[in-house]
Amino acid sequence: MNTTNKKIVLTLDAGGTNFVFSAICNNEEIVEPVRLKAVTTDTEGCLATLVQGFTIVKAKLDAEPVAISFAFPGPADYEHGVIGDLPNFPSFRGGVALGPYLESVFGIPVFVNNDGNLFAYGEALAGALPRVNKALEDAGCKRRYKNLIGITLGTGFGCGVVIDKVLLKGDNDCGGDVWCMRNGMYPFVIAEESVSIRAVRRVYAEMSHEDIGDLTPKDIGDIANGTRPGNMKAAQESFRQLGQVTAATLVNVLNIVDGIVVIGGGLTGNAKWILPGIMEEFAALPARSPVICCPPCSRRFTTSKTLSSVQPSLRTRMSMSMCLTRTRRCSTRLSERWPSWCRNLVRARL
Repeated sequence: MNTTNKKIVLTLDAGGTNFVFSAICNNEEIVEPVRLKAVTTDTEGCLATLVQGFTIVKAKLDAEPVAISFAFPGPADYEHGVIGDLPNFPSFRGGVALGPYLESVFGIPVFVNNDGNLFAYGEALAGALPRVNKALEDAGCKRRYKNLIGITLGTGFGCGVVIDKVLLKGDNDCGGDVWCMRNGMYPFVIAEESVSIRAVRRVYAEMSHEDIGDLTPKDIGDIANGTRPGNMKAAQESFRQLGQVTAATLVNVLNIVDGIVVIGGGLTGNAKWILPGIMEEFAALPARSPVICCPPCSRRFTTSKTLSSVQPSLRTRMSMSMCLTRTRRCSTRLSERWPSWCRNLVRARL
């Protein structure tokens, strides 16, 4: 592709598992992405890996890039390019001026933002949101959506919110963060304990009673699909539970941000097992917006279904109220029905 007269931007999607480097020009990816293993515990090693990845991509280009665009987990001081104190990246504890460092190495501007934010912003400007509105227009419907919630399922639970083409950043660069919301299954721990790679591995290990070793979510997905030996029911349930807690979190977000929901991230390769848990939870609670699940490495989106507003029955509302009352009265007691990992985590925090 001839990019001589067009601006090229180097890109990075930095997850807790992999660093994925690429380059875009005129809204198109122009090189094959370079995937390197994330270095999360060693600062010097992490910086060297980042420089290596961008250098490899830059060597593939036929013109000089004009900027670097970062997708990096938060919280961080994105305006100044400072990353620090991330649970998944101990190598950045205390703060590392990653943006200024890369500017000094490559001599071009560096822009950093949350990976969930950029995912949502991209889907709002040039992805799912315009596709949905175009489909509505083609169908002769006058309705148009303006707001979008984008979540990413991977090493952690990422999220971004776009309201009428404006990204919700927040005063502390934490706008749209949902990972630390209350867990819909285990109220005394955060949602990310059930919506993450570690959660899928944990649930599978608990239900299968197996030593899973270095089993990955892809391996567990293969077991769920019956293409790899293992406990199929445990594998399917590990993704169903992830979907259930994801939906329980989204219901709260949708009460504030009335828009469509787009789901992405590496774990959505197992969407066929995640979506049942999401739809079951939505069926039990009010929801008004379409949900679109975006499989990784795909430019096409599955057809969404608009969820009807399902009001819980009076008996259900009374049961929920009673549960909340009991939770408040017994906030220091731990339910013996919870898994041991949950009880231990709560005890450590009380």
